[in-house]
Amino acid sequence: MSTVDFVMTGAARRALDFLETARLNRGEVSLLLGAPGSGKSTVVAESTRGHALLRRHPRALLTVTALPGAGPLGLLQALLDQVAPGFRARSGRHGLARLVVALRREDVQLLVVDEAQHLYKTPLEMLRMLHQRTGLSLVLCGEAEELRARLSGVPLLRAHLHRVYLLGELAEAEAACYAAACLRQGASAVEPLARAALGNWDRLVRLVRECQLQVRREVCSRHIEGAVRQMEERDERAA
Repeated sequence: MSTVDFVMTGAARRALDFLETARLNRGEVSLLLGAPGSGKSTVVAESTRGHALLRRHPRALLTVTALPGAGPLGLLQALLDQVAPGFRARSGRHGLARLVVALRREDVQLLVVDEAQHLYKTPLEMLRMLHQRTGLSLVLCGEAEELRARLSGVPLLRAHLHRVYLLGELAEAEAACYAAACLRQGASAVEPLARAALGNWDRLVRLVRECQLQVRREVCSRHIEGAVRQMEERDERAA
């Protein structure tokens, strides 16, 4: 039994629409914000699959994930690996010049940087120069407070900010639909899981997987209660 990779919730649909609006408004800088586990990375991943534009222009939308402590050269190389495979940047200036050429050649319209709260001032300045030289749209995804604090140190990038979308909590009814589809149960049977998820996508997925680990064939109410109980015990230990 496997979990459903993506469920088009209302919040996810609005977030995908937000990314499409950002793409259409070339040259804008936007923020996609949300709490940990709210589904930001899932939405970003889904944006690269099944997009009608990508069937005609595979590079129109480019995504990259910022790793903790990532410097400008590491971020540049992660992008170059996608649009200029085999090219190794000797320095930030060398890599940026090559990346600008590659992005223009591939006609990249939207660059989405996930986990952008991990970026400090220098890589954010690099993204500002990249945005300025290419005219592409830029969306930074991350945790609201941390990312806003990072951007406060880069006023020239923040000055280009046009729109912000906050990915809200997962509705309990949508959480129940996801759990029911994964576990092949009725909506009423998975209500305890939906409530225990507390509106958090990542938490819901872990609860569903906990049920699946307990049994290989058919999930019953006992397995659901067990998964909820284990999650509550972990919450108590963490408190």
